Amino acid sequence: MPKFEASIKDISKLAGISMTAAKLEDLILLAKGELDGVEGDTAKLDMKDTNRPDTWSAEGIAREIAIRLGKKRSYKTKPSGLKVVVEKGLEKTRPFTAAAVVKNVGVTEDLLKQIINLQEKVDGTFGRKRKEIATGIYDYDKISGNIRYYAAGPEKEFAPLGSTKQMKLTDILKEHPKGKEYGHLLQG
Repeated sequence: MPKFEASIKDISKLAGISMTAAKLEDLILLAKGELDGVEGDTAKLDMKDTNRPDTWSAEGIAREIAIRLGKKRSYKTKPSGLKVVVEKGLEKTRPFTAAAVVKNVGVTEDLLKQIINLQEKVDGTFGRKRKEIATGIYDYDKISGNIRYYAAGPEKEFAPLGSTKQMKLTDILKEHPKGKEYGHLLQG
């Protein structure tokens, strides 16, 4: 079952409900979860529904609790006008792609931790350790124009996540922790 940690204050703020650890223990049942423990403000959560990845984060739990308690939630959406252009020949590697632009969200440390945790859990479970699904999150302020999704040759250089050093893709697969972990997906 998916397990993760989240700030009780963060869940409380997101749900719009004053919450203690004891109250969270009761309310988490509405999201089909259990409280496994608390250390300070950090709740250790065990979600029992493996088919509800939307509840595998503080934001998802808060949304589910709020809805179950009758608080309406709505999100405004509209076409972005941007396109993701997928290079020909990637149909076998990544037959589907989807993208969304999310604006006007204050990215806090808690939110960033939850996004990364959720991404890793979805990629690891539904994505079969990134073999079937791989997600990416990018700072929209650093993107201009449409997005081009393409396959790069092994000699292409860029700075991998967490580094400022430019490396060839072949070197990333040998030296970078994520390259070592997922390099097998590119074999053959």
